[in-house]
Amino acid sequence: LADVQTVRWHPNCNYILTGSADCSLRLWDVSGGACVRLLCGHTGPVTCAAISADGRYAASGSADKSVRLWDLGSGKQIARYAAHAGAVWSVAFSHDEGSGGGVLASGGADSAVRIWDINTSTSATAPALASDVAAGGGVGAFDGKPTGCLCEMLTKSTPVFTTAFTRRNLLLAAGPYSGR
Repeated sequence: LADVQTVRWHPNCNYILTGSADCSLRLWDVSGGACVRLLCGHTGPVTCAAISADGRYAASGSADKSVRLWDLGSGKQIARYAAHAGAVWSVAFSHDEGSGGGVLASGGADSAVRIWDINTSTSATAPALASDVAAGGGVGAFDGKPTGCLCEMLTKSTPVFTTAFTRRNLLLAAGPYSGR
C-alpha cells in the first residue's frame, strides 16, 4: 500500500474507493475493513476517482494523463481515455438516471475539461476495452477530438482542479485564479 491520494464513498455506503500513489484503486468493505477489489492499470499515481450514481462504475484519473472507466462488479477496466496532455486531477459522473451516468467529465493540468461518452464504452456493442482511445491515437475521423470525447473545453492557462455536476447536470469546473 502507498499513500492514499483520493477517497470516495460508494452510493450504498457499504464501500469506500481509494486511489493511491502505487497506481492502484481499492474498493474497501466498510463493515469488515477488507479490500474486496483491486483495480490496476494506471502507470502513474491515481490522483482522483468518482463512482457513478448507481454504483456500477468507477472512474479514475492519474498522473499518467489517462482517465479509466472500471466495472466495480467484475473489477475489470472498461475503457481508457488518454487525451490529456498533463496529469488528470478531477473526474465526475453526470447524474443521468438509470444509465449509471451518461457522461464523465475530466479536468487536469493541461487546462482542459473533457466530456466522455461512457454509454458507448459500457454498451454491449462496444469493445471490451477501449484501449485504442490512447494518447496520440484514437482521434475521431471528422472533428479531431479523441474517440469517445463529446466535448473539449479549454481555459486560457488555468489548470482544472475539480469538476462536478449539479443534480440538474450542469457542469462546474474550478481551478486557481492568478489575478493576471
